[in-house]
Amino acid sequence: MDKRCFCPPDTKKNNGKEGYLEFRGVTFSYPGAEQPALSDISFQAGPGEITAIIGGTGAGKSTLVSLIPRFYDVDAGQIMVDGMDIRDMSQEDLRHKIGFVPQKAVLFTGTVAENIRYGQEDATDEEVAHAAAIAQASEFIGRMEQGYDSMIAQGGS
Repeated sequence: MDKRCFCPPDTKKNNGKEGYLEFRGVTFSYPGAEQPALSDISFQAGPGEITAIIGGTGAGKSTLVSLIPRFYDVDAGQIMVDGMDIRDMSQEDLRHKIGFVPQKAVLFTGTVAENIRYGQEDATDEEVAHAAAIAQASEFIGRMEQGYDSMIAQGGS
């Protein structure tokens, strides 16, 4: 990965804008590892921008993304969201600022609607239907006997 930072030196004041992510010299090692999984990574991603994290198997893409919601903490450097180090945020505040889509989809025991609302518990029925449409799941859900009220088990069965 390119280690150069194309970031302004001070992002603490984001001028009221939200959605900025910045890695500043981030290094991370898994416990017991001989070498870091990531070493001195710096980049910035702004709202509305498309940022691609590419690399071969084992290059650290999933590790990098797992650091953002603090599934792990960095060994060195900083991860900034809207100009604030994520270690200075409560986990709740941090996770309200980000959306996370894992490589493998996970479903929980509950209704289809409850699973869709997982990321935003107060979503209206219209917002749930809109999210299903974006995910191209509306037709499938419509064929279920109870639609959005259909029960599913953990894992999706």
